[in-house]
Amino acid sequence: PGCSARPFALAQLCSLGQLAVGARCWPPPRAMLDILLFRTEAGGDPDAVRESVRRRFGDPAVVDDIVAADGEARRAQHEVERLNAASNAAAKRNGELRKQLKAAEAAAKKA
Repeated sequence: PGCSARPFALAQLCSLGQLAVGARCWPPPRAMLDILLFRTEAGGDPDAVRESVRRRFGDPAVVDDIVAADGEARRAQHEVERLNAASNAAAKRNGELRKQLKAAEAAAKKA
């Protein structure tokens, strides 16, 4: 998604909400970083990202915030998956017990 400004436009809003002057948007659209760059266990290097942010005059502490938030999100996702697996196992066991109950009721009717 870039600037949708036409070259002859002096000032208009771009598709991302930036001010278009001529054919350029200001501020320029920012690229996203892959989350794997922040995960050391996935081969990423948060220190390199931190240095890159510092060179661009940003606050390198934002990298630590991202790493912490990603870790928290991954732990929460793991917990959700664990709870879903437990729910599925309980539902399966419930189905087995219902079959046994129906079989016992049918046997009791015959007797």
